[in-house]
Amino acid sequence: MNSALYASDDIVCSIRNQNLTAYSLKSYISEIGCADISNYSNEATKIEPLYTAYATSSDTLKTPVSNNTLYLSSLKTQDGAEGYKSASIAFGYLGAPVGGFEGLFYQEPGKDWQYLIGTQDALNCKDFNTVALQKSFSGQTCYDATTLKESVVKA
Repeated sequence: MNSALYASDDIVCSIRNQNLTAYSLKSYISEIGCADISNYSNEATKIEPLYTAYATSSDTLKTPVSNNTLYLSSLKTQDGAEGYKSASIAFGYLGAPVGGFEGLFYQEPGKDWQYLIGTQDALNCKDFNTVALQKSFSGQTCYDATTLKESVVKA
């Protein structure tokens, strides 16, 4: 894997080339992403509390982020019930052979963001097993293993 980060006073760009010939893709891929410095700085400020929650979570402490380069993108936040909030963000690791996952976070009123889980699938409704999780994710889609249908998280 070869990668580089380029920045000027106005723009920042990340370029990477990865050999995936040993995987099902059987090819090389190249990626480039650029952002205006002002947009990049604004998004970095929004994402920083979620990165901190992820980097200090018990799951991550077993495999520290510092061992990899973590890419964060596509932040989505949603209001839950009674001042609670939830967020999701797309994650990926530099050097990973395939895409990434979506990190799910929640926030109780007046408290720091907490990392819940990284997933590529909808969570089971029973996974929202605390009041804080139910209020944070209230109204969002989950999978009900009892009825074998999509449902929503209830506060």
